[in-house]
Amino acid sequence: MRDESTLHQQAIRAWPKIHCRLALVRLSEQKVERFLEGDYTSRDTYSALHTIEREFPLLLTGGGQKVLRAIAACSLGAPQETVAKFLDWREFEMFCAGLMRARGFSVAENIVLTKPRIQVDLLARSHNLALLVDCKHWGRTMGRSALARAAAAQAERARVVRSKMKILEPIVVVIIVLSNEEARFVEGTAVVPIFALNRFLDDVNAFADHLVFF
Repeated sequence: MRDESTLHQQAIRAWPKIHCRLALVRLSEQKVERFLEGDYTSRDTYSALHTIEREFPLLLTGGGQKVLRAIAACSLGAPQETVAKFLDWREFEMFCAGLMRARGFSVAENIVLTKPRIQVDLLARSHNLALLVDCKHWGRTMGRSALARAAAAQAERARVVRSKMKILEPIVVVIIVLSNEEARFVEGTAVVPIFALNRFLDDVNAFADHLVFF
């Protein structure tokens, strides 16, 4: 029997096909929580999910089930920030990883390196760029000093990751936050609210003047 982590990885690999095929069905905020728990009371939503589960049965079963439903909910029209509120901190990290994969990035999760010991939430890579991502599942807005500390810590992680993992492409440091605020830049680090993540991923180079590349 395949373990849940294997099922989850297979589901993630299938997601780009799902993302392209799924007919958009509006999913109201009131229905998001029930949807994430598997209660498909809307006829349109049920029809869309039935099609997904028939063609790609691994997507909504197996490991990371709630997170995979969360990604599907976004494609069904639910705002990312609304969906993210119903996830815990680990699910939020997996959710961010799934959104990045849907945008064509390969993503490694929960990387641990030693000497010095560091832990990285996500490392997302495209053919010409790497994003070192810290996921902050905080409902409140982070103050400037807290962001500066987080940015400095991420910058140090970026230096270690480049050296230890022999990454050739430029590394951009990103902090993804849950709070509903505009994207901003602190010490060359992009602070991106979850609702603006897709827009940021689609054109990272447009923000090059505000970023530090490691």
